[in-house]
Amino acid sequence: AYTDPLTELFNRRALEEKMDDIEKKKKSKYGLIVFDLNHLKPVNDNIGHEEGDRYIQEFGNALKRTFGDDELICRIGGDEFVILTENSTENKIKVLLDRLEEEIVDVNKAHEGFNKSGPENSR
Repeated sequence: AYTDPLTELFNRRALEEKMDDIEKKKKSKYGLIVFDLNHLKPVNDNIGHEEGDRYIQEFGNALKRTFGDDELICRIGGDEFVILTENSTENKIKVLLDRLEEEIVDVNKAHEGFNKSGPENSR
């Protein structure tokens, strides 16, 4: 009930429950990082939905490799992802985003074909 079947990440329901818990406990130091994959529709339309699913899975795997067990990694919609990080600072989030950017570069090198975009486009 809390897992996205395509990526095996947490889903929207898990995120909503965690946010409710944070609100109830009055925790104030947390961060949300929101991603919307670029170019998923053209991949689905021009290459096929199977390749679109692979794109989503590759990004989900990059998130898993980048973010630790301290962060809640969620796919909340078709191409939308959210990372919830507790006890967060602006610097911590910047370091995590830099690490993700490096991971996306590595993914692009390892998988020829459609070039995935990194977080630099969403900052």
